[in-house]
Amino acid sequence: MTFRATLLAVLLTAACSPEPVVVTIDPRYAGIWTSRNSVHGPLSKVVMGMNGRYEGTCVKIKDCRQVGQWFVREGALVWIYDFQPGKEDINPILETSGSRFVLREVDGSTTTFTRVAGSLRK
Repeated sequence: MTFRATLLAVLLTAACSPEPVVVTIDPRYAGIWTSRNSVHGPLSKVVMGMNGRYEGTCVKIKDCRQVGQWFVREGALVWIYDFQPGKEDINPILETSGSRFVLREVDGSTTTFTRVAGSLRK
């Protein structure tokens, strides 16, 4: 487990089990990224921390911010938005390299994440 950190996340919602859920924070995805969707959406900056938290902001649009939790489960990146606690946005990971990864969105489009040059994993 030298390449993976384990985080205990307790999800306290009616839809979730009252037991703690063990999730994996994969350090390959921690860091600072730009992301762009193949169909819609502006260029975004996404900071994904080793603590399982993320913050996404649009590069050219004011008041465009998303925060929440992220983790990897069964070959997919899972997002839980702070404004929708307990609801998971599950995106299969299609490609991964040291400097980029590609996700399949629920609507079938893809989002490509490219590591910001010189960014360290946090």
